[in-house]
Amino acid sequence: MKPSYLLYAILVFSIFACKGKKYNDFGNEILEDKISYLQANDPGCKGAVLKLVLSSQKVQSLLSSVDETVKKNGGTGHGFVLDASPHPQADGITKESDKYEFSVHEIFPDMHSVVAQFSYNPVKKELYQFGPLNNVNTIIDYDTSFLRNIARACQ
Repeated sequence: MKPSYLLYAILVFSIFACKGKKYNDFGNEILEDKISYLQANDPGCKGAVLKLVLSSQKVQSLLSSVDETVKKNGGTGHGFVLDASPHPQADGITKESDKYEFSVHEIFPDMHSVVAQFSYNPVKKELYQFGPLNNVNTIIDYDTSFLRNIARACQ
């Protein structure tokens, strides 16, 4: 029985489709190059809001324990991703929300997984930590002196 042209077409397509992608031991594509992590010194509103989030003792405590655990297990640390914003075009993202929504990723060579989520409501001036077990946002404290920076950066 001769192999069909369809089989050859599928084989050629598979070769080109997989070219240049990296995969982990489980066959999942490694997304390292596609994730853009924020820095506290990023310009504009998103950088100012991230500084406010980082001013929270609750966030700092979580980040230190995440970094310690990740580095112990061969990872490099953590990274913040802005998932949604009241001004998505200005912040370079696609999802619009009434709050600035951040996710914290633990970074390993073969994967990046979300370990925490925070949001800041600029109208109410409240910082929240999302609790996935009970699906509730809990208000957490932050350094209110960062509100001046946000007012300047988010005009």
